[in-house]
Amino acid sequence: MSRRRLHRAFALALSTLVLARCASVDPPPDLQPVDYQSVDSRIRLELLGRDAMGFYDIGGTVPAAYDPPSKRMFVLSEDRGWIDAVDISDPVAPKLVERLVLLGYGGFPQSVAISRGIVAVALSNRIKTLPGKVLFFDADGQRIGDIVRVGVKPVELRFTPDGRQLVVVNQGEANDSYT
Repeated sequence: MSRRRLHRAFALALSTLVLARCASVDPPPDLQPVDYQSVDSRIRLELLGRDAMGFYDIGGTVPAAYDPPSKRMFVLSEDRGWIDAVDISDPVAPKLVERLVLLGYGGFPQSVAISRGIVAVALSNRIKTLPGKVLFFDADGQRIGDIVRVGVKPVELRFTPDGRQLVVVNQGEANDSYT
């Protein structure tokens, strides 16, 4: 399997872990492994471990970001206004390492991306028609760099392959009178 396909398979497996993270403490009894197959590759997904976020049936998460060197997954809770750094070096027993509360930055977390140990977090403005911002942290949760003002409702972040630039997708938002 190529590195690219292996990376995609790993990302899919991590997404499964993120979904499990939002679920109740015990997996449903009918949660069975799932197999995916294409012409030249095969992947099997099964629940290895789970880390409860401390609440159930309230809010949820957006897609997580994984940092291979630290073996940490960064998971945002938009409704709660925080980002969790979860150690998944032992995927059977994921552990919360750090919870960063983002409410003091004046917005709601929308997306997370990581490259070369730098975690970027997009925050939408509390006033839906005003610009959002991007915050930067290291893999240990320490704020680094300046806060960068971006467009209205930044909903997706991606670093370029070389990790030197960050692409921000802004959804935009109309005001209540659509003017």
